[in-house]
Amino acid sequence: MSLARNRVIEGGVRHRRRHRLFPSGVPAHNRRMRPKSLMPPLTVLAAAPAPLRIVVVGTAFELALGLVAWLLGFLIGIDPFSRRHWTWEGLAWGGAAILPMLAMAGAAFSLPGRAWQELRDFLDEVVTPLFLGCRGWHLLLLSLAAGWGEELLFRGLLQRGIAAVVAAWGFSSTAATALAVLVAAAAFGLAHPLTRLYVVGATALGAYLGLCFELSGNLVVPMVAHAGYDFLVLAFLVHRARAREARRRPPEVRMDCPAAGTSGGQDPAATGSASGDST
Repeated sequence: MSLARNRVIEGGVRHRRRHRLFPSGVPAHNRRMRPKSLMPPLTVLAAAPAPLRIVVVGTAFELALGLVAWLLGFLIGIDPFSRRHWTWEGLAWGGAAILPMLAMAGAAFSLPGRAWQELRDFLDEVVTPLFLGCRGWHLLLLSLAAGWGEELLFRGLLQRGIAAVVAAWGFSSTAATALAVLVAAAAFGLAHPLTRLYVVGATALGAYLGLCFELSGNLVVPMVAHAGYDFLVLAFLVHRARAREARRRPPEVRMDCPAAGTSGGQDPAATGSASGDST
């Protein structure tokens, strides 16, 4: 009896120690070694810094547009990737196509008028603060995703699909292409509803990118032009905003510098009293 009683007591002590050490029922070493990657992705994204959240969400959205273009093209029988040729010539033409777009952006930042000023204020007060904490590679990643996804959807799928439908109605290939470029450009502009003037500007850029696609026959040309333009404009907006903040910041005053009007950092009153005592 005493032996059985001692075993029961020892068992209860071990149980109480185990419960005290591991109150949740999970061994402590398992709780310590639980990897943080098991957290839900949305929780990790919510805990990330704001610039990183913008980059992740924006990049995922732009890439999703490319996936939507591929799925819709699969359903209607149009491959948006079929006229995409990664060649040095296509990359070169895409880089050259950025220059007229930058000229249009420069005009938008310098033209007088209330509507243009409202657009500039909107970019400075609403759009630019979203990217102030972003690094260069953040902007580059987002721009590359935008150039890839949006051009697949608007030029690779929509523009080609409209041209095929209009040509099937008996219109000439030139008329079908022109109408497709205009309709795809209008859809591209409506997809950027920041301000009314911005929609007009985005429509003009969409028409220009559509012409680049039709003249080159290579979707890589508008992809590179779109991505390069977005990156350069975003980098310019962020740089200008940071320069403005630096100019507004009060100059730092070094504590070890002598005050103005003093000699050797001595108080003028103390110097004057000392000279009076010496006389």
